Amino acid sequence: MGWVHTPANGRSRGGVVICAPFGKEYLSAYPSLRVLAERLSSAGMTALRFDYAATGDSAGDSTDADQVEGWLSSIVDAADFLRRIGCADVAVVGMRMGATLAATASSRLTPLAALVLWDPCASGKAYLREQKTLHRITLGPSSDADDGSVETPGEVYDAQTVADLARVSIDRLDPTLLPPLPDRGQRVLLLPRPERRGDRLVQTLASSDAVRTEDAAGQAELLDVRSYAAITPDATIGDIAGFLSEHLAGDTTIDHQPATEAVVARTPGGRPIIERFVSLGPDHLFGIRTQLATTEPRMSAPLLVSLNVAIEHHVGPARLWVTLGRQVAEWGIDALRFDRSGVGDSVSRFNSATQSSYTGESVRDTVAAVAGLRASDDSVGDIALLGLCSGAWVASVAARKLAPRSVTLINQGIWTSNPHPLDGRQLVELDAAAERSGDDDQAVLPWRTRIKGRLPYPAWLLLGQLGKAQVPEALLNATLQRGASVNLAFAGPEYESFVAQRGDTAVRRLARSRRIRCVQLARSDHALLYRPGRDAAVKQIQQWLREDLLGVRPESSSIEAGRTVSHAQP
Repeated sequence: MGWVHTPANGRSRGGVVICAPFGKEYLSAYPSLRVLAERLSSAGMTALRFDYAATGDSAGDSTDADQVEGWLSSIVDAADFLRRIGCADVAVVGMRMGATLAATASSRLTPLAALVLWDPCASGKAYLREQKTLHRITLGPSSDADDGSVETPGEVYDAQTVADLARVSIDRLDPTLLPPLPDRGQRVLLLPRPERRGDRLVQTLASSDAVRTEDAAGQAELLDVRSYAAITPDATIGDIAGFLSEHLAGDTTIDHQPATEAVVARTPGGRPIIERFVSLGPDHLFGIRTQLATTEPRMSAPLLVSLNVAIEHHVGPARLWVTLGRQVAEWGIDALRFDRSGVGDSVSRFNSATQSSYTGESVRDTVAAVAGLRASDDSVGDIALLGLCSGAWVASVAARKLAPRSVTLINQGIWTSNPHPLDGRQLVELDAAAERSGDDDQAVLPWRTRIKGRLPYPAWLLLGQLGKAQVPEALLNATLQRGASVNLAFAGPEYESFVAQRGDTAVRRLARSRRIRCVQLARSDHALLYRPGRDAAVKQIQQWLREDLLGVRPESSSIEAGRTVSHAQP
């Protein structure tokens, strides 16, 4: 899967392959890499952003063999693609592990006009060590199995991939492949963080006459923060665009006819699973629809709609929306993942660096996306909404307009229809205040925290109905009254917060006449980046979807990896 950014006049100075980082860094850097690609196309170059094999939106999954070779081949394929559509000269930009892979693949890319190494990792082994440390600090000890696999935040690398990554090192870059040109100077641009200028790797590369070294300003603000607070490093992007402009000075016509669909997987019986690009609603939001291929006229099929997490693009936590969509397609359930305005690959109607996830625009985009798909395709059947955190909030509010069959809310923490909008910077400040106080409500709404456990429940509910307090029943009941089944799943701390908001009372009351279920996930974290919790969530989501959309009754009301808090149906 790739995005091609071409100059408006159809003529190009040359092509640039953009190699993204991995894991959490991929999600944080995604908007900035789009900005880079747009900056390059504005300067007359053709840029290609892409997902490596078995990552992002591309076909394949983490169980595929030869992962590292697949990633290196993806870079070669990307360069070949640019040459095929008319780019006479090709350069490569890689960030973090993407830079390390780009350097490793450089010998296969000749002739190469230029190479940019943006905050590179010294080696695959060093990258895994760094990411395991990050996992231990943020999520606790990883769940590495005895089979030699390694878990990092949102990623699991099998033993073979770990061994292959250990052989990937930027030290193997051969500067003689890119000797300086008399009229253009060095063709390798090294962009280390200022604080890493003394690293052995940086000093070794910087000592070569073939390498120009400049600081990667703003890298910590881009990658060392939560994805919703990442700041685009405009100065560094400008440096990269200026450097590449020096080395790409051709003038050729680009001939590119974009593909709109692809076979991304097959069922055990060999039937193709197809994904198509779709344009949704009046703002032409970008979406990907997953379907089981058929030679017969399409009949009505249920549709799973997975919603963005914060301002991250449509792949979901640890690529969950991609893998889940392809799994349910095997059962005859279509899936849709899309980007709301200003996020990911949709129209930049808002500034994604400062917009909030908890806004009416988020809800309106969701309603417009589903309504637009329904209007263009009468095969869309029952709707299931799925969201995590802020995506869960959007699902719970949008449900009142969409009347879905099923709504699954994971780790939802906001229980009012009109929360105060918070941009990325404000969310960081709120997180810091919550860590100091140990209670989000104490940081923001101290008087409500003091009274909510003392008020009679009817009075507490009335405050919620009036929009004066966050009361789960007020929001949940509005969703249930539209005829949906409501499924709630929480990690441990999130369930404690739900109980503190008297959500357990709401579930017991609502279950008397409506279909509502609540599960506490074992060994789970808030963002589903920890493998055991993510696996538990997937099993539970699959069970709920089969029951709600296909009528497949579960053998048990609980799942092996979780604890059923309440499971009631009329």
